[in-house]
Amino acid sequence: MIIKAYYNVGILKSLQQEFPKTLVNSSLCFSTVYLIFTGVIIFKGRRFAEIFLESFGARSRENNLNF
Repeated sequence: MIIKAYYNVGILKSLQQEFPKTLVNSSLCFSTVYLIFTGVIIFKGRRFAEIFLESFGARSRENNLNF
């Protein structure tokens, strides 16, 4: 495991030397997608929870869900 980790770090360092801008752009893209995804979960989380509970037949949507 340790050797594999060092090997992966070596690959990442060589990639950073060859493509620094590509790695920066991909990390920015990943962080942007992550922020959008968490924002959707935060703002629409209540509805997702209702759908999740409905799918298991816990309660219907007409009943008030108090979160």
